[in-house]
Amino acid sequence: AGDGTAGATERVGAMEAEADVFSAACGGAHRLYGLACALDAWRRATDREPEGGWAAARGVLDDCIDRARRFQEADGCFSIHSFERPGTSPDVFARLGATGHVFEVLALALDDERLAEPWVTRAADRLAKLLEQTADVDVACGALYHAAHGLAIYRARIAATAD
Repeated sequence: AGDGTAGATERVGAMEAEADVFSAACGGAHRLYGLACALDAWRRATDREPEGGWAAARGVLDDCIDRARRFQEADGCFSIHSFERPGTSPDVFARLGATGHVFEVLALALDDERLAEPWVTRAADRLAKLLEQTADVDVACGALYHAAHGLAIYRARIAATAD
């Protein structure tokens, strides 16, 4: 796909959209984050609605966003199975890792209106509480970094819409 043609990145988006999200690293969060980044860059460059491979990528993102919302726990955490199916755990580190990964994708992939919806705000609040809960213990770098990065994206985007 690195052939330099205008459609090369669209073909990569289409190939990624066709791949199995749920078997990918971290429940698909890394693949979805990449799709969201690429789609956002394409949208900014073209200012058009998604078509072709970009529409397929948008469809995968929309499906996984809906799954995250449906599988969200009452306390705001996301499923420990990420986007695949509902599930919870008493393990705070599992909850932090899953919620951080899913939230990072949402913070980038949702539009401004959806980012302000109560379910997303509830997740941001819960993620901040999970970070506070684990402040004095060793946490796996991945869980910590994805959670912090998701909250940073969220904060920047919410602040930008408040101006």
